[in-house]
Amino acid sequence: MKKVISILVMIAILIASSFSIDVSAYNRDILDAKIITVADTVSYLVVDASRYNSKISSMFLDGKRVDYTFVDSLGRIAKKEYDGAHSSLKIILQNGKIVERDVSEIYKSFPYQASNIKAVSPDVVIGQATMAVWDYHSVAKDKNGNELVYPDKTTFDVDYNKKQESILQDSYLEEEILENPNPIEIPSSKVFDYKKNAVFEYDLKNDIQKSKFDKLKKIVKIYNNKQEANLKITKIRNGNKGLVKILYNASRPIQSNGKHIIKYYYDGIGAEVNTIFYKDKSPEILLTADSGEYVTGKSIIFNLKGFSYLFQQDTGVQAIYLNGYRLTRKRVVNPDENYSEVVKHEDVAENESENSWHIVGETLRIKNDGIKYLKKGINYITIQYDGFHDSNLKFRLNSNNGRSSLKNDMKPHSTYESPKIVALNSRKMRLSNVVKINKVPNFITKNIFGVNGLKRNGFIKKVDTVSAATSGGSSVPSVGDESSSGGGVNIGSKLAFKFDAVANAAILEKLGYDVESVKKMLDAWEGTSKEIALMNSNTRKRVVWDRYLTYVQNNKVNNNIYKSFSDYYNDSNVKLTQNGYYVVKYFFDGKLGAPIYAMKIFQNSNEGNSEPIPSNNKKIDVRFRSEGYSDMQMNVNEEAKFDILTFNTPDIVSVDIIKDDKYVLSVDKNGYKYYKSLGMLSINQGMIKESGDYTAVFHFDGASDAIVYFTVAD
Repeated sequence: MKKVISILVMIAILIASSFSIDVSAYNRDILDAKIITVADTVSYLVVDASRYNSKISSMFLDGKRVDYTFVDSLGRIAKKEYDGAHSSLKIILQNGKIVERDVSEIYKSFPYQASNIKAVSPDVVIGQATMAVWDYHSVAKDKNGNELVYPDKTTFDVDYNKKQESILQDSYLEEEILENPNPIEIPSSKVFDYKKNAVFEYDLKNDIQKSKFDKLKKIVKIYNNKQEANLKITKIRNGNKGLVKILYNASRPIQSNGKHIIKYYYDGIGAEVNTIFYKDKSPEILLTADSGEYVTGKSIIFNLKGFSYLFQQDTGVQAIYLNGYRLTRKRVVNPDENYSEVVKHEDVAENESENSWHIVGETLRIKNDGIKYLKKGINYITIQYDGFHDSNLKFRLNSNNGRSSLKNDMKPHSTYESPKIVALNSRKMRLSNVVKINKVPNFITKNIFGVNGLKRNGFIKKVDTVSAATSGGSSVPSVGDESSSGGGVNIGSKLAFKFDAVANAAILEKLGYDVESVKKMLDAWEGTSKEIALMNSNTRKRVVWDRYLTYVQNNKVNNNIYKSFSDYYNDSNVKLTQNGYYVVKYFFDGKLGAPIYAMKIFQNSNEGNSEPIPSNNKKIDVRFRSEGYSDMQMNVNEEAKFDILTFNTPDIVSVDIIKDDKYVLSVDKNGYKYYKSLGMLSINQGMIKESGDYTAVFHFDGASDAIVYFTVAD
């Protein structure tokens, strides 16, 4: 018995000694643990145990086992989405080693409360990009030569010896601006809410005001050409107050938001001129995901939801303030002006590229001299309009210490490298007549690739398409490249990213690992204008990425709360979009996958080829229009005409033409004529050049898609 006990004691001593060796051999400062934020949205606790040459098998926070995912293929770097502050971290490696670390200081530098909902990142993010046509048609293949469609892994092969100095995370404990330094909108007697009566108050105890009230006979609007139009008014006495109302519904000349010059006519008193403003509700400022993370030192883009031009750009926005500074801008010369002559007498700009900001559609870009007023940490922007109440946004920027070096290392393009994707704002993109097919057509093969192989082509230029559109240029993918003897063809594409792969790539870069596939992934990600995010469980529920990004930022800077994607996804107020019913291609390590049609973008999706979820239940009746309505047939190169029979039809976003289950044309407003009052749409003559059976998918802004079948004869 004593012998058995002595053996057991000996075994216990050996186990204890081996355990103490493992623990004592660990230097607590060696285990690399950080909070890393990816794409300004998702934050992770990242643990780098690569120096131990063993896979992580378990992770504990404050003594509780937690789930995690791997960043690298060998499982030595792990991540867990932020779920609130913790004090202690313990990992157990596959070789039995136990490593612990105090992480309280890490969480203090990221001082946000966590929401109660389980933190879940998006599965897939889809965006818009433009690239060379040969890149678009270059499909990644597996070792057996089969075309790849869905990425089967999101981790990366890492050479742990090729680690540079890590990119330090920004401290969140810096001094912040406590109050908005920008001008605050002050109520004015000259400003009225759009679509409501304009009411002017007179003090009847004041002899001058009483006289004007009594003798007022009419109010007119004065147009720019000096013509006048009568406005419908009423005069009401209310004790010692006199009220004059311009009745909005009965006064057509002022039924637009913006500035109006009005004139008061009196009996026996000289007329007076006044300026009033009808202002609509403030446009909502959204951060965008046009490229990369929001950092200092580069142009910054916002979306102004609900904003529209009044007459021309300069009458739409009065001023923009950034952190207390008014961003100056020059007047852009009109097309009929001679710039070389005007500039001699006036400080004008030849085009929008010279200014510190400009707006196209709903897109606002701060650039040039405007960038210098951006700062690391909390920023404020205020936009003043003629026709809208002021917009304000408080947002945070990190310092620019991430991606700039990679751009300087880009090599001349070839068909065997990763696509050099050019960022393109999808709202300004025009894709009429762009043919989407699986194989490169003969004219491209001969004229671009050459009869005997690839012709030389230079760098694909990165174009600021917003600037081009503002200065009268076009954002249509151009054919021909001045730097190339063989020319060039660009094509627009919807790119899909497994977000977990993007997150892992960003983490490895911030940890300082030099991985070529990581650079390719992040170059493609930054060159894509992010639009929607999806979960694997429901491809029909599509979240607007810009709104999600703004939601996360607003909660951080205003509420000190970290909100996950699942928080936004499950919010009853989340705004969905129909966007996404297009051909998409997944981005792999340096190449694109095979095209995926409709919304079947998940390998294991239970949605199949589901149609996009409508923003409401309205259904639009669309029929093919043919002579006498006796058949559904047209001839090649004729107009394809359709009747849209639903009363008060929402706007048409685009029409997709499908043949043989493949998208042939994505037709936008440049490719069709829409006569809304007549309920008719016709696709431009000559766009359909082959006979056969076709399907037209109509996309509406605020209704379900409508599908129409028709036949084209020779």
